[in-house]
Amino acid sequence: MNIKKIISTVSLLLAVTVFVSAQRIAVVDVTALLEDLPEYQKAQEQLDKVATSWRQEIAQEQDKV
Repeated sequence: MNIKKIISTVSLLLAVTVFVSAQRIAVVDVTALLEDLPEYQKAQEQLDKVATSWRQEIAQEQDKV
C-alpha cells in the first residue's frame, strides 16, 4: 500500500509540473498598435517626405545619365 501512495504522489506531481510549465503563446499585431500612436504617424509622415525627396534626387541623377 505504501508503494502505491508513493507512485500516485509522484505521478500527480509530474502531471502538475507538466501542466504548470506549459507555455502560453500570443500573437500581437504590432502594426495595428503602432498606427494608433500619434508619434508613429508623425514619424511615418517624416519618413515618407524624406523618401519622396530621395526618389526625386535619384530620378534627377538618372536623367543626367
